[in-house]
Amino acid sequence: IVAFEVIRYEDLTFATHTDIKDLPQTVYFPDIHTTFIDSATNNQVAASNSKATLIDTVTYENLTVGLTYTVEGTLMVKETGKALTDVNGNVITVNKSFVAEYSSGTVDVAFIVDTRLIEGLTLVAFETLYYNDIVIKTHNDINDVDQTVYVPEIKTTLVDKATNDHV
Repeated sequence: IVAFEVIRYEDLTFATHTDIKDLPQTVYFPDIHTTFIDSATNNQVAASNSKATLIDTVTYENLTVGLTYTVEGTLMVKETGKALTDVNGNVITVNKSFVAEYSSGTVDVAFIVDTRLIEGLTLVAFETLYYNDIVIKTHNDINDVDQTVYVPEIKTTLVDKATNDHV
């Protein structure tokens, strides 16, 4: 949004300032969207291995070119609505700072997690965009399919056909 000014007295206009390209009078309203995938499968289903790299690609719009921003990503467990924690109880978050080369673009935030510890859960990436430690925009929708990665779990039962038992 660019502020325009007009100075009037009664029916007379004395001065105007209506320069659409005047940067000091411009305020940007950023927006962010994301796509969350497993780097090994290249889709939203995580591979079951000890070190899965989950990539949250944050698409941003309306940033000021040349300024440094930080994206903070937090993994949430959809089933509980709570943040995913590591084995020590620390919330899993990743911060990535970047300089906006264009007003719109993307930045990847990578999470490395042990999927064996979270099999059967659904992870949702929440993002917060900061400028000078001030929150500019958040994208925290627990039901957003694009922000979701599924961690499958498989179990089996083997029985003898004749006895219908494990013997």
